Amino acid sequence: ATVSVLYWQMRRTHQLLCQAACLGQNKNELFMVWRDPVIGESGEVLHRGAEAGLKERWKVHRDGDWHCSVHVWVVDGNGEVLVQKRSQYKDTNPGKHDVSCAGHVTAGESLEETTVKELKEELNLDIQHSSLKLIFTHAARGGTDNELQYVYMHTAPFTPSAFPPSDEVESFQSVKVSDLHESLRAGSARYVRRDAMYVRKLFEHLSKI
Repeated sequence: ATVSVLYWQMRRTHQLLCQAACLGQNKNELFMVWRDPVIGESGEVLHRGAEAGLKERWKVHRDGDWHCSVHVWVVDGNGEVLVQKRSQYKDTNPGKHDVSCAGHVTAGESLEETTVKELKEELNLDIQHSSLKLIFTHAARGGTDNELQYVYMHTAPFTPSAFPPSDEVESFQSVKVSDLHESLRAGSARYVRRDAMYVRKLFEHLSKI
């Protein structure tokens, strides 16, 4: 009987580990990687460069290849910003607070398709891309996570508790623009770290809401 109990405990542990490995992201999803992007003095993406082929997510993050991502900051127009707490199972920055909605551009997808898809997956919002405002682009160098980021803003009333948790997102909360600015500028350990140029460009826009 003892052997049988141990067997089922080990089997259940294995199942849970396998489930955890699949949560948060698909490590084998394909990204287009880019070679020699043209980057401006303020870190803006002037040109993505040349296509260097398709590569699995885990290899891209292992090798530090340039790849594209989208960020959507959701604001209510009255000085509040929606932030998410990332799942503990994410392969980068697990458990950190971050942009309202974000995702990588997978192979075969456009920036527009990715933003609409991520808003549906993470926030359950059906939003037309035309309602989003591209506020800036940014080339983020992060060791082995090098992203060409396209950053959007969406203005609409929101209630954080209305957004359900998922494999990728643990929870949501509302934060004052001024508090978010101070946290990101100070490099708070609660948040995904953003470099000074990203923070400056972001709050050039958020400070106007």
